[in-house]
Amino acid sequence: MAEPISSPPTAPATTTARAYGLLGLALLILGFAPLLVRYARAASGPVIAAYRMTGAWLVITPWVLHRLRQGERLRWGRPVGWALLGGACFGLDLALWSTGVTVGNATTPTLMVNTSPVWVGLATRFLWREPLPRRFWPAVGLMLVGAALVLTRGQLSALAWDQGAWLGLVAALFFSGYQLAAQRARTQVPTVWAFWLTTAGAMAVLWPWVWLARLPWRGFDGPTWAALAALAVVVQSGGWLLIQEVQGHLPAAIIAPVLLGQPVLTAGLAAWLLGERLSRWQWVGAGLVLFSIYLVVMPTPRPAARQGRMNNSREQ
Repeated sequence: MAEPISSPPTAPATTTARAYGLLGLALLILGFAPLLVRYARAASGPVIAAYRMTGAWLVITPWVLHRLRQGERLRWGRPVGWALLGGACFGLDLALWSTGVTVGNATTPTLMVNTSPVWVGLATRFLWREPLPRRFWPAVGLMLVGAALVLTRGQLSALAWDQGAWLGLVAALFFSGYQLAAQRARTQVPTVWAFWLTTAGAMAVLWPWVWLARLPWRGFDGPTWAALAALAVVVQSGGWLLIQEVQGHLPAAIIAPVLLGQPVLTAGLAAWLLGERLSRWQWVGAGLVLFSIYLVVMPTPRPAARQGRMNNSREQ
């Protein structure tokens, strides 16, 4: 039987609380990513992703070398393969999504990528045969509706099933693969090593993509280089490094839905920093997403606790 990969070992309550805190901080950092991409418009999507991963790999490499000098060694085996596979999936996700945005509109591919909790949930339930909370699927459904309202500003007619939609859907499958593979790697590979391997795996697919497609990757202006540096140092080395840490303590079926809060945070940051006004429907969508995240992360009462409450009610 296939070995489950979506659930890390059971962690103490304090560790779980810390993991949720780190996940929230990571989500806030990721909210800046689309805003930074705007300033890197001179570069194509795959090029932005390639520089983003390369910069993050360069940031983390001195840390890895320091650990090597201290005598720490990485055992090469299946967990390392999971980390590299996860990185390759992440790289393909970024490249496919950015390509979908260029051939269609930005809304439809982005919404399709946000269906990843569905695929993570299906893999968790049917491939790895792990149970999911009863409220998982209703919460994911509400999240998708809320994300659609935020991304389309309530104009659902902006969605179109075109080539961009297909690319976004395939990107969602690869992003789900990244989350599941990275989860498995983190059960045995420390955070720093897992992040280093993941970025290396992404670079291994992104740079060949750029060169085979003959995309321009040099000669950008100052604002574009600054945005690329911020994406690498702040978003990837900050936000995604935190997520890599969290993947060792929380299941992918929890992390994937929570990451759907990114469009909400991005909309809020755009309203605050860029003066963009949110429509009434965007506020409704944001509320649905936040409520759904609460449903996903809210602890499920244990059977013993529920039985205890029932007994107390009978005694009264």
